[in-house]
Order: sequence, then structure tokens, then C-alpha cells
Amino acid sequence: MRVAIVGCGAVAEEYTPDIITHPELSLVAVADRARDRAERLADAHGADAYGSLDALLDESDARLIVNLTSHAAHAPVTERALDAGRHVFSEKPLALDPARAADLLARTGPDRRLACAPTSPAGDPQRLARRYLAEARPGVVRTAAVDCNVGRVSEWHPRPNSFRKVGPLLDAAVYPLTILTALFGPVARVRSADADRLAPELTTEDAPDHWTATLSLAGGQRVDLRASGYTPFRAGAQMRLTLEGDDGTLILPDAGGLGGDAADHPRYARLGSEPVRVPPNAPRGRLSRAHGVADLAAAAREGRRLRVGSPAQAAHVVSAIDAVARAAESGAPTRPVGVGAGFERQRARQPAPDSEPNQYPPNSDGPVLPPVGVGTASYRGGDEYAELTAGIRAALDAGARLFDCAELYGTESLIGDLIHAPGAPPRGGLTLISKAWHTNHAPDDLRAACRASRERLGVDRLDGYLLHGMEAWERQGSLDGLADLSHGEREALTFPTDRAGDPLTADISLAETWRAMEGLVTDGTVRLLGVCNVGVADLERLHGLAEIPPRVVQVEHHPLAPQDRVVEWCHDHEVRVLGHTPLGPDDLLDHPTVRAVASDDGLTPAGALLRWSVGRGVVPIPSTSDPSHAVANLDLFEQSLSAAGRAQLDSLAGP
Repeated sequence: MRVAIVGCGAVAEEYTPDIITHPELSLVAVADRARDRAERLADAHGADAYGSLDALLDESDARLIVNLTSHAAHAPVTERALDAGRHVFSEKPLALDPARAADLLARTGPDRRLACAPTSPAGDPQRLARRYLAEARPGVVRTAAVDCNVGRVSEWHPRPNSFRKVGPLLDAAVYPLTILTALFGPVARVRSADADRLAPELTTEDAPDHWTATLSLAGGQRVDLRASGYTPFRAGAQMRLTLEGDDGTLILPDAGGLGGDAADHPRYARLGSEPVRVPPNAPRGRLSRAHGVADLAAAAREGRRLRVGSPAQAAHVVSAIDAVARAAESGAPTRPVGVGAGFERQRARQPAPDSEPNQYPPNSDGPVLPPVGVGTASYRGGDEYAELTAGIRAALDAGARLFDCAELYGTESLIGDLIHAPGAPPRGGLTLISKAWHTNHAPDDLRAACRASRERLGVDRLDGYLLHGMEAWERQGSLDGLADLSHGEREALTFPTDRAGDPLTADISLAETWRAMEGLVTDGTVRLLGVCNVGVADLERLHGLAEIPPRVVQVEHHPLAPQDRVVEWCHDHEVRVLGHTPLGPDDLLDHPTVRAVASDDGLTPAGALLRWSVGRGVVPIPSTSDPSHAVANLDLFEQSLSAAGRAQLDSLAGP
């Protein structure tokens, strides 16, 4: 669609690069009362320049006007463009008062659509927050806090007068209020409010620069809002939104953030835990400034509702801010006037909060699994076992969806406790895999082992059940309560050997064991079958005898052991590969090549190795007891491993 920008100041410089590179938008005209500014922008992008809005509307065939004028000019420019039959995307606020906002809504129609910033609810951080709320991770949210500190506008903007006239409420608090109303519905009441002019340079012609207010939302939530143009944003929270629920806390560090930056990632803390960062595992990257403009163009072309930038919601936010101002002036509670009546209907038609992909597209047609998992083996060599509770809880809170368990690990009860505790994700959001040990290959023992794993995990069905190995060993007893045994007792129970130290094998054929595995799928207690620690010959043999073939294979996988033949076979046969020990032996993280690749690509050595696995279509399942490492292991998708770095890691493969 042909687009014109009106208002060629600093904000236009942020929008223009995204508009001119968007495949569905074409910048054909710009206008500004300071014609020299319009000409500079037009000359840089091959557009026509105009010295007034009227001239642009009279002479340009631009179908969509992007209104980037000063705050007070938003409504008049939008009104004039709508009356001229153009679609309009306006920067926030939509208007300075509810009556003017309502008038703009009344001027729209099928041939002149209206949308308004901010479109930040469509950003990766905000979408992640919506998913956590849809999953009821924090429980029932009862209160929210807004810390909106934009500081002295003269310190960060060359033309501060427009900002001083409207103050931090209409300029900045629009962002968190838009997020809050999108999440919980309209502002129902302003319970109390107060305002001050704190900066000594302000006059009575300027709006107050420090506001506090308490609001009630339609969803029942209390909101404590502070918006300050006095408190420097560098000294405090610039636009932080904190949601407090019965089971935990969800924080958006920057409610207006466009994503693509770890600083914008949501933070989540279940009760009694420290907040952890929640990185996106299906990121779209930084939200384009052209996102709302392009959605408006597509909505007008397709005759559908807007997905972002609802003008009714923007009008409601203007009304809510007006109610705050009236409450501060009167000292009494107030209610927003009924502008934006279509807001609820618009909000209900937004994409479902849980529609964000949380699964990584595989490199094959095999089953879809999350892109990275969490290993739960606590054994660290010798007689050492790691305490994994803090690391697994942090991974779970940071958005981990795949947990690789086994009866051998002795940690299934721990995982079960964590995934069923308040603040955990719903069962349907998790992929739980477990494994039968070599000593439980007899059909009755295998079925009992699977049942015991499900009971320890507290689930009726496993997403995957794997043979820990192909060979059957003599059973020494139940593996229940393994975590309570000494290392020696564990060894005797799980690694039965003869006098020569060789495993005591059992006379149980692979075919017999696999028939029992298939029975688990038939009776609905297991979704996918698989096998661990195998080569291509093993897979060919199993594939030949199976009626329900393995769909998941787990092998050691890192640059020193890339398992090329196994990975290729699995991808050819629609089998997903899980890579255990993805960070390799202890010295791999310190390998000069790994460290050089990580340094060149701005990654940690662990981050480089995990990205290498994901890029090969393998799901890495790192294990750690360190909460910070557990979160970092999930943060693999906003920054990539370079082709050169990948080639260098490929070169480490041995015979």
C-alpha cells in the first residue's frame, strides 16, 4: 500500500527505515510544516515532499497516512486525513481528551480505517507474558504496579515543549496502560490520584510531571501507577510493569519494549523463588515500527479486524488518563467516560494468548518437540551427585518445556514435585520423556517400570518412553527409591556384573521387549517410543522388527562426537534426535576453537555448542545445577551461530 508520513521529526526517523523495507508498504510522500525537514526525509527515500498536510492530501495518492506529528496535533491531523478518505495510523496518544477520541472513532468506516500506537503488545516480551498468564503461572493476578519514569524530557529530546504540555501520563504511561487493558480489560475506576510539578523549569502552562494513582481494572485487579517526568529513567525503572498473583510474580522490565534484547525479556518468580529471565524460544526478533502500519494496510485490504493498534482501546486509554487527571484535581474517585465501547469486542478477537509457538520446527518430518530440553541426570562421576533442584526449577520457570528423565537418574520424584507445584506450567505445556533401564526389559518389569515412572512424575501419560539401551541385563530389584541409596548400592542394583566385570545379560530378546513397549502406546500410557545410545545398525535392526517404530533417538552429541550417520538416518526416517552431554566432556568448553568461536560470535562457549546442536536439527538436553546456566541454556534463538563458527566446530569431529 502507498504510504505517506506526516511529521518528519525524530519519531519519523525511527519509523522510516522499517516502512521502506517492508514488502507490502511503499513510502511515496512526506509532509511537515518545516518543509526543509520534509525535503531531507523525502530526498533520502525518493518520496515527494510537502509543506502541509492539505497539500499532501490534495496532490498525493498515498492511501495510508502515518501520523507522527506532535501530541496536540495527533487528533487534528487524523481527523483531516480520515475526512479525506484515507486510512490513518497514529502515534500515541490518539487524542488529548476523550471527546476528541470519540469523534475520531465516529469518523472511521470500511474505506477509512484507523489504528493507533503503541503496538508493543505484539512484541515477543509481551506475548511471552500473555502466555504465562494464559497458563495461570502466577495464579490469580490481584495487583499490578507501574513504574513509568521518563526523566527530564530536555535531557533526551531536542524539542521538549510538546512533551511538557502533555506530561508523562499521555506520553509514556500509555504503554503500560495499553498492556494492562489488553491483558485484563478496561479501567473500571480511578480510586485515587495525585499530581505535582516537581521540575523547577516547569510553568503552570505545563502538565504535572509526577503522577501517582490507584486504578481498578474490569478484571478486578488493583493497579498502583507512578508516572514521573522528574525521576530519571536511568536511575530507576523506565516502564516496568509488575503483576502479582497468588502463586508468583510476572515482570515486564519495559512494557513498551519492542523485543530483540535480553533486557526486555519477562521475569518470572514463583512464590519463594528469585525471578528468572524468560527468553523466547520462537522469537520474531525486534518488533518493526512498521508492524502496526502493515497490519492496518492488510486489514483494510482483506476487510478484517485489526490485530494490533485497536483505536477503540487507544480511545479508552485516553479516557482512563483523563479520569486520572480528574481524580487528581477533585480528590475524589472517578470513572472513565464510556468512549471506546468496541474495545472489549476487539480485545476478544485478538489471537489467543497461548498461540505463541513454543515448539521449534524440526529439520525433518518427525514429531515436533521443543527446541531444547533439560537433562535431569544428577550423576557427575566417581561417587558425586549434583543437587539439581534449583537448576531445574529455574529452567521450568524460565520456560523450559522438555524434561528428559529416567528411572536410573533417581530424580523423577523431584521433577514431579516441581511440575505440580503452584506456579508451574500446565501439564499440556510440557513434554516429559523417561526411560526403562537395562534391568527392566522383561515385559512385566518394563510395564511396571513405566507405571512407576509415571507415578513418580505424577502423570497419566508420558510423551516419550525410551529404552536406555538395547541390551537386557539381569534384574536385581526395583529401582524405586534409587535417590535414597548410596553410590555403591546404586551401582550394585543398576550395573550387575560377573566376576570379570562384564554385564550379567538376561535372556530377553529385543523383539520381546519392543512388543511390550508397543503395548504402552496401544494402551495410551505413552505417546512416542524411542531408544538411546545406538548406532545405525541397531536402528536398522529395530526398525525391521517394530510395528510401531521408534520416533525419538537419544545419543551423545557434541562437536567431538557429531554422530553424523545416526543423525542423518534419523532425519531420513522421521525420527527426532535428542543429544545428551551436548556440552561434551569437561574440557570441551575450554577448547581453544570453542572459545574462539564463542568470542567471535559474542556467545558463551556453552551457547555456541548448544546453538551448534540446534542448527543440526538435534534437541540438546543440557543438565546443570546452576540456575543462571539453566536460563542461559534456553536463550538460544535471538542470537545465532555464524556459518564460519559452525564450520569451525564441525572441524573438531574425531574418528
